[in-house]
Amino acid sequence: MGQPRKAERRTVEVTQSVQNGIALAKRHRFTPLDVLLGIGNKDPRFADWEPHEVNCMIAAAPFVHPKLAAVAFQEQPNEAAEKRRDLLGKLSYHQRQEILRILAAAEASDAQQIEGAAEAVMDDAEKQR
Repeated sequence: MGQPRKAERRTVEVTQSVQNGIALAKRHRFTPLDVLLGIGNKDPRFADWEPHEVNCMIAAAPFVHPKLAAVAFQEQPNEAAEKRRDLLGKLSYHQRQEILRILAAAEASDAQQIEGAAEAVMDDAEKQR
């Protein structure tokens, strides 16, 4: 029997580190995340922590702080959008193309109106100088 194999020794070491990390967290009333962020931010409260204590906190972190799980997002039904989609589905190809042409003309008209208003503002500003 004698010495445990290397893998078994590693498992025992990790288990001991986790237990030590949890004990340290309870004793100091800091979570492992508090310690790791504090050390990363050079917080003076953690300046005297020994490397083995930090390693214990690293080992304990997965057992104290759960990982965030992906959550499926389901968009709420929009009745108005569904109705528009259904109506557009009933149009012929040519009718949809005509609607696109009308929308493009409206966008161009809006752009011309905006450009005209901008020119008027610039002219007013030059007159006031």
